[in-house]
Amino acid sequence: MSRIKPKDSSACYNIRKAKKQNKMLKDHNHDLIHQLSETSDALWRMDDYINNAEGCDRCQSLWKSMKSDLEKHVSAISEEIEAHIKEEKFR
Repeated sequence: MSRIKPKDSSACYNIRKAKKQNKMLKDHNHDLIHQLSETSDALWRMDDYINNAEGCDRCQSLWKSMKSDLEKHVSAISEEIEAHIKEEKFR
């Protein structure tokens, strides 16, 4: 049985080369970016959830509380990313 080669084997080579040259983000910086994206996506949905909960005050209160928490998380993560950039630690 023959080995299946990726259509663009240069992509695999480029990833290996980037790792060797340390051009990829450090794990903790990647984690910050990833979590910012995930949290922003969740925050983006909150208004829909609040509207969908029309008629249930408890659910609307729950979604509003979660929205407030997510806004704080987005702000905290964004500030940390900005600090890493200013300190030239965002690599």
